[in-house]
Amino acid sequence: MKIFPIHFHIYLSFFCGLTHLVQAQNEAEMDGQEDGFSLLGNVSRGEVDFVRSDNEFQITASDGAVISYFNFDIPAGETVRFIQPGSDATVINRIDSLVPAGTQIDGNLYANGKVVLLNPGGIMFGEDAMVDVGKLHAIGGSELQFSYQLSGDVINQGTIQAGEVVLAGTKVENSGTILVEGGTLVMAAGSSLELFTEDNTLSVSIANDSPLAPVGSASDIAGQAILQSGIVQASKVQLEGHSITHNGNTNADYFSVKNYTNFSGNDGRVVTAELSISGSSEISGTTVFSMEGTGNQIGKISASGNHQDVKIRSQSSLQVGESPTVLDENEQVDFDPPVFSVQNLDLRVGEGDLTLYVLPVPTVSTSDNSLLLAGENNLVLSSNLESLAHARKILYGRNLSVGSIDQEAELSLGSTVSLDAVSVTIEDLSPTLSPSVLQSLASDNPTFNGFDSKGGLVEISQITERQLTTLFKYGLFTGYSYFLQAPDKSATLANELADSGGNSALFGGSFAVVASASAGAGASSGGSGGDAGSDSSSESDSDGGGDSDDSSGDGGGSSAGGTAASVQGVARAIGVAPFAPISTPILSVEASEILDQALSPEVEQKMQKYLKP
Repeated sequence: MKIFPIHFHIYLSFFCGLTHLVQAQNEAEMDGQEDGFSLLGNVSRGEVDFVRSDNEFQITASDGAVISYFNFDIPAGETVRFIQPGSDATVINRIDSLVPAGTQIDGNLYANGKVVLLNPGGIMFGEDAMVDVGKLHAIGGSELQFSYQLSGDVINQGTIQAGEVVLAGTKVENSGTILVEGGTLVMAAGSSLELFTEDNTLSVSIANDSPLAPVGSASDIAGQAILQSGIVQASKVQLEGHSITHNGNTNADYFSVKNYTNFSGNDGRVVTAELSISGSSEISGTTVFSMEGTGNQIGKISASGNHQDVKIRSQSSLQVGESPTVLDENEQVDFDPPVFSVQNLDLRVGEGDLTLYVLPVPTVSTSDNSLLLAGENNLVLSSNLESLAHARKILYGRNLSVGSIDQEAELSLGSTVSLDAVSVTIEDLSPTLSPSVLQSLASDNPTFNGFDSKGGLVEISQITERQLTTLFKYGLFTGYSYFLQAPDKSATLANELADSGGNSALFGGSFAVVASASAGAGASSGGSGGDAGSDSSSESDSDGGGDSDDSSGDGGGSSAGGTAASVQGVARAIGVAPFAPISTPILSVEASEILDQALSPEVEQKMQKYLKP
């Protein structure tokens, strides 16, 4: 008689028990084909009832109930509803498949409380999935003593609506819709996860290396990624993962990014009152954060840790850091701004002010570093220019709040040169200005001699862009710092007029093209189209507003006949003959403003190309 080892009997007993469970599952599913969809679960804690009611499979569970399944798939068109004692009640669903297969939910999942789904093989919400629960924790992993070990992917392509949502796995993707009204959304990718509550707010701690990984194994850091390409709306959004791609639309009061190495968000849109980014604890950290979508609206940025590259753009006014507390408007505040440790910083505001209550400092001063701060309106700094230690600085705005810049300074390392930037826009900027931008600046500043090489052998205005590019390779005209005086609204409109057809657009008999050329650009109402030399729009230019969307066609109250006569007078004043007689123009606010400012130096310089010799 042959004696089997004891461990063989254990495996045999387990297999026999598993066979009975699978048979029971199959029998339940066959019975369910007659009465409708059903699930078979083994209750390990609490009281649970399984009932089929009409078109729903209902699971009534006590608070803290734990149910184990070999399959929790919900086919399209089917509904599973958890009935719980209250909104604070929790039911934990462990899916322990015999093979490492993920849970597939294509139907409906409803609950009045918190539902936790755990599957080491991952969880997938299909395009037809509809989840409406009190709270949802979908975790591609298994429970540890105080945390979760992550081993599977969690993907949402459907619609999830809950008061709190946690999607966690080795990889997390959302291409669907997640609505968390007044609550928190967490998307976390890593090897292990810890959840805890702080000040009644859910927080997470993610790790990239699993403490239970076999000796000699390496965690797949490259696979620990988050992809948000769908629609997210929540009070608080927290993303944690090695590589994060944001191509979707996120609207949140608070948007947090932690434990990342690379954040790519140039193709997405973020609307948030506050963006918080946490960099590396290492001085030589290589974190790269890029959120340059033109639709972003970010009110404030809070930054911690060390960053290699940070590029952020907002279409509305942006504040970096906390503003100092002022009890009395006449009080003088001695403010020592906190340090923002970043090797290369690029912040741009499309419409509004850029305000810094931090001091940007390069993480490694001995390596190449740059600073680009640009605002269409005012650039407000809490530190003197001398405190900005980055090797290359590009400052752009209509006004600079602190420090003084020598208008006659020559290009030299360590100094900042102030130049007019009539022909340069925010989109043209880069940490090292391109040859085409330098040529535009040379044209905008004809009396500035700093663009001549030593000894006057080379002058930017006299060489081609291709030749200038060649000189760049040898370090000529590169590595310098500038404050670029952004053009006012009238000069900006002149740029748009030139791009949309030049003087024919201005004097061709219709102003409709004027409004279309600057569609979406903020413009405050100028005065009438009367005296071309009036300064009726100076107040709107100096108040730093620029946010008015008023595009009414009343032209500030001027009559059509008076406007036509004024246009012809302006044309004669700047030496331009109209291509056709002016009839009754469609006078927009933008057109009224350009007429009021028609004789300003910026506009006259821009229109020089159209003057007769």
